[in-house]
Amino acid sequence: MLTVDGLSRSHSSVRGAASVGPDTRGEVLLAEATRKPKVTAGCRLVGGRWVSRYDGTVHTSATGLHIDHLVALSEAWKSGAYRWTNGTRRRYVTTWATRSR
Repeated sequence: MLTVDGLSRSHSSVRGAASVGPDTRGEVLLAEATRKPKVTAGCRLVGGRWVSRYDGTVHTSATGLHIDHLVALSEAWKSGAYRWTNGTRRRYVTTWATRSR
């Protein structure tokens, strides 16, 4: 799990909304795959292939791949988001992600 000065993915999770099909993370992984994975009935991605844009590392499992807005979340955290309530962080992430599309 990636952490930045106390920030972890659990601090900005936007889970809990009812959905049909892959969540945003799954949609990004599907779009970025160089070999498309299969999507199970539970929306789990199986198989597939991804190549890191940063270092060329090849991944053949979606498990462990982080899809998020690392720089923006890191900067918010360093600027005081660590003091926000979970609800405020959730609203920030949701609003930021919606506007950045």
